[in-house]
Amino acid sequence: MTISGGFQTDDRDRNDFPNDNAAAHQFNYILLTLHGSRAPAALKTVSVVGPDNYVLRPRQLDKRYGCQYEFYFDSLFCYNRGSYALIVEGVDFLGNLFRRVAPFECVNQPGPTTDSPVPSTPQPTNPTSCANGGVLNSEGLGKGTCICQDHWTGYDCSQAVCINGGTLLKGKCFCSVGFEGVHCEQVKCEPNANYGFGVDRPTLVFIVRARSSQNLIMQQVQKAIDEVVANLQFDPTYLARFHLVIFNDHAATPSKSCSERIKSNADISHNMRGFCSLTERCPYQFYRSILQALTDVSLTQGSTVYVITDAMADDQSEFSESILQMNSFWRATINFIYVQPAPEDKCIADISDPGFRAFDDVANRFGGMAWQVQDRNKVHDVLYGHMNSILYKSQLMLTLDREECSKGLAKVIQLEKNTETLVFVAKGRGFSLDITSPDGRPVKPRTIVKEGIFTVWRWSTPLAGAYMVRAVSDTPTTSCSLRAYQASDQSLSSNSQTEAFWAMSTDVDTDAMMYQPTAGMDNYPVFHIEDFGDDYDHAFSFLNMYAVRDGVEKEVYAANGLYRGGCSFQFYFPSFRCRPNENLHYEFNLRGDEGFYVQRAGVMTCFNYIPTPAAPTDCQNGGVKYNETCLCQSHYEGEHCQTLICENGGTSVFGVCQCAAGWAGPFCIFPQCPSSGPLPSYGYGVDMAFLVEISQKGIQQIDQLVKMLPDIIRDVGSQHTEWIDRLVLIGYDWQGVLGMVDMPMSNTKKFFDTLYDWAASNPTDGLCHVRIWKALDTLLNDRKDGNTQRVLPDRSIINIIEASIPNDGDRDLISAISEELLERSVITNVFLSNDWNTEEGFPCGGKTTDFRHLEQIVRRGDGMIYTLGNGDLGRAVRMIPTLFSSSIVYKYHSDDCGRQVKVFFPLDAYTQTVTAVVYGKGAALELRRHDGERREGHLISDDSRIDILNDDRNQVVEFRNPCDSDWEPVSQYCMYYSRTLRTNFDDANALCQSMGGFMADDLNNDKNEWLNSEITISTHGCS
Repeated sequence: MTISGGFQTDDRDRNDFPNDNAAAHQFNYILLTLHGSRAPAALKTVSVVGPDNYVLRPRQLDKRYGCQYEFYFDSLFCYNRGSYALIVEGVDFLGNLFRRVAPFECVNQPGPTTDSPVPSTPQPTNPTSCANGGVLNSEGLGKGTCICQDHWTGYDCSQAVCINGGTLLKGKCFCSVGFEGVHCEQVKCEPNANYGFGVDRPTLVFIVRARSSQNLIMQQVQKAIDEVVANLQFDPTYLARFHLVIFNDHAATPSKSCSERIKSNADISHNMRGFCSLTERCPYQFYRSILQALTDVSLTQGSTVYVITDAMADDQSEFSESILQMNSFWRATINFIYVQPAPEDKCIADISDPGFRAFDDVANRFGGMAWQVQDRNKVHDVLYGHMNSILYKSQLMLTLDREECSKGLAKVIQLEKNTETLVFVAKGRGFSLDITSPDGRPVKPRTIVKEGIFTVWRWSTPLAGAYMVRAVSDTPTTSCSLRAYQASDQSLSSNSQTEAFWAMSTDVDTDAMMYQPTAGMDNYPVFHIEDFGDDYDHAFSFLNMYAVRDGVEKEVYAANGLYRGGCSFQFYFPSFRCRPNENLHYEFNLRGDEGFYVQRAGVMTCFNYIPTPAAPTDCQNGGVKYNETCLCQSHYEGEHCQTLICENGGTSVFGVCQCAAGWAGPFCIFPQCPSSGPLPSYGYGVDMAFLVEISQKGIQQIDQLVKMLPDIIRDVGSQHTEWIDRLVLIGYDWQGVLGMVDMPMSNTKKFFDTLYDWAASNPTDGLCHVRIWKALDTLLNDRKDGNTQRVLPDRSIINIIEASIPNDGDRDLISAISEELLERSVITNVFLSNDWNTEEGFPCGGKTTDFRHLEQIVRRGDGMIYTLGNGDLGRAVRMIPTLFSSSIVYKYHSDDCGRQVKVFFPLDAYTQTVTAVVYGKGAALELRRHDGERREGHLISDDSRIDILNDDRNQVVEFRNPCDSDWEPVSQYCMYYSRTLRTNFDDANALCQSMGGFMADDLNNDKNEWLNSEITISTHGCS
């Protein structure tokens, strides 16, 4: 992943044409974009470091729409000209943090400067103790310094550092909106959701079709309810709310709400009298009854609904969408029990009927299930087995719904400590479970009920830890569903179960605003957790989402969470976008202080519009009724919250905001670029230039290039076909430029022919100063494509091979070249031949100051100067392939490297190789993995280390991920050889490319020796 961007001072929030450098003494918008990633990866914060210890603490990046550079920060103020660096941090697709560093300059005319006032009272500098956890570092002779903990500073660590825009006044941080804490380190939601989370007292709802032939069914339902109520007498207040909705022939009648405990005299049979159907129709319009239950009865969060019928629905198209919206607030689990009609009804029962599929659709969207009971005498067994297993304080841990059981039915579930019971509810033909416990033993849960394709299993006193669950079906081409619950034993227990509540937010400092994700906009999942413990801020959370696409379950989102102590929904996750009407099965995991995970699951539905975020009333657009008055959501007004408010000059047309130019979004609140800028550079299609010195000393370097460069260029062209567009070769000496070759990557013959000719030449040395700046000017300004000047693409790579001192006489030319290279973000590397017989090791007795201008363009462009001995150039150029798709995560420079230096940097999920480039006399290098346990970290083994260059002044070391299975490490390569495949060259080459590689050659000793070891030579030829 790479970043690109720049700065803008005019129309800052709506300008999509950034400058490469910031303007001094002005406010600059920072504009950024991210390449090489996939959603939900995003840039999150930006900080700036610069001269004189200038630091801009991490600031949150905002997002724009309709712009190539979608991330921005308002704003940076450069006080002085000079070299600065942006430090940009973000989150990748898997939720891992990553960092990218980019240099820039503050330019233009400096403004007036003033000297800082000298304090009238001298400040103490010699502490005897350190405050706030600081460590006193004694330096002898009664002197010492304090090493402070994070967010503390001052000579004795007594001064707080305010972050996130906070201001220090009289020793206290006054935080900006959205943050709180001693250092403003905690995210605080404004306003807080004040959401009601209680689900300890759920409502049990039955929606039953009343028919003359249903008496047997109703008696079984009554019996099941009575038995479950009797089982819960140890906690008589738990199931305190009960509703019965009876319907027939388009009419539905709800029972009175039983606010007191359910008793056996809540007689279903009694309530059904007088409501028996006369027409006895087979298809039935009863979605209206479900909607009435969700609208008229007093539900509670997390209620359970059972719909019991012997007829299919035929009104799903009319009421299905309203049910989905209404239940987005209640999140009641809806279960359908379709009972086989009596023979005398002459109704054909088929679960492939669209009416039953409509049952399935609604049930699946809310974590429930629809199943058929073929034996009318088994209704009690099915209903009792299901209710008694999951009704009392259960937590849903896993949801699976498949059109074909053969595709992807293997999952991991995490059981926390003190889990009492594990329950599985499944639907599918010939369905069985293969479960492996954390200790590797098979688990055989007890079958509670099995009727047709419906099964309930239960297993008590399970071990805490990770379980592998694999579902098996005798008929894998049929559909199936699986639910896993963590349930409580039916007895009072002191162990409280952790409960999770989710919603959608609009930003990191905003509490829940939406109850379902919405298509076409960024959705930020947030979770509220209860009964987890006290150590929330150290808990590790992650969220995965899955969707069934093309019949196969695919992971569509994965991210780590951020703890927000000042919000009702404490855990915040990066945004994602969803497809309309798609079901997203989520799995939320939270690790406790003992290392066990809490896993909670459910289903989200991607809506085309914002579903109601409050209980259904006559208030529209999410308004809430209070004292007969609608309290409206932001951007709505009117008696029923029916009037849309459009910001920034927008106009409401038929309930939709038509925004003015420069603004976008449902309420015209997002800045939008009127015209999209040019596509940012991705670092592809660049040029690679080699500027070689033609002198007696330079010929020795060219000889080494001739040996190594063809192999390297071939590898680069084969592996990364879109990286390098053209190769440029320029020869120069003490008089000027001797020649230039400019060839496409697909035809390198002339490039190497010229290089061979120069290697065989016998030049006459002149002065010790060579015209390298003239060679660079030729590269930038004298390349022609017909009559058109060829422009050096951004992020191109220049390799300067030099054995003498650069001629720095033309300061104007040097300045112009430096600025142009910086503007194009060119990576410049200098390979300088050393002479250890001189005082400083430079050729011709040169001094460090002779190379200061070269060093400046190298540092600005994230390159390096390599001072090389005889034979080192051939090894040094091996680092060229590592420049592909690379980004700097740390830069360090010190004039005194006499002591050990430790640097820390993050690695993101896409990292394949870490390349450490160290310049310093006698330096030694180690890479350690910091795991939070050992202060010194774990040393990375030599198996993953490749020393590309290692001499007295330079070290270039690669630390690589191990090669994949069946591939062998060979120098910098991972090599694969097939002893069985026989094919032609073209097919073999295509196969290698499909495997992410390219055909091997024998252009260097390492590859040649490996080929010899793999290929068996016989008298009959090679095999």
